Amino acid sequence: MIFVLLFISLAVTFASSQYCQPSENCWPDFSEWALLNQTVGGFLFRVETEYPEICDYVNSSLTSDQAVCMQAPECLRTQCSFLPHAKLELPSYVIHVQSVQDVQAGILFARKFDIQTVVKSTGHDFNGRSTASNALLLWTQTLPNPLEVIQGYESSCGDTYDVVIVGG
Repeated sequence: MIFVLLFISLAVTFASSQYCQPSENCWPDFSEWALLNQTVGGFLFRVETEYPEICDYVNSSLTSDQAVCMQAPECLRTQCSFLPHAKLELPSYVIHVQSVQDVQAGILFARKFDIQTVVKSTGHDFNGRSTASNALLLWTQTLPNPLEVIQGYESSCGDTYDVVIVGG
């Protein structure tokens, strides 16, 4: 149920047409990021966008062991461009999710400051949808893998579905 709520909450976050950017006054200051880091047990990491070229050289077999780089590094660039000068689409921060509470804390923080949220589990999206510029990335690879089936789940629109909930 919590993961269903996670994806409903993310859908609401994605619905915003313009997100807060680091150069704007709405962007959280250092103390607010530090508080989020404390809330998630020290598992918040700033992405060093000054050196994004590291993703162009990462061995594809290692990309599942870190949050930002992908096996198709061109998908870190705008519209998966193969042009080296295309804009890199890197998140600003990554939460290495350890619990459902970490997911909740990340979503609440992103909602409070109007920061785009993206989710990456053990893989990535070849169309680049598991990363975004200046986003907060929730990396769920280390989340336990419970499997739960809910028969007859009723959505907020009154529709009924059978739902499978899968962790990280």
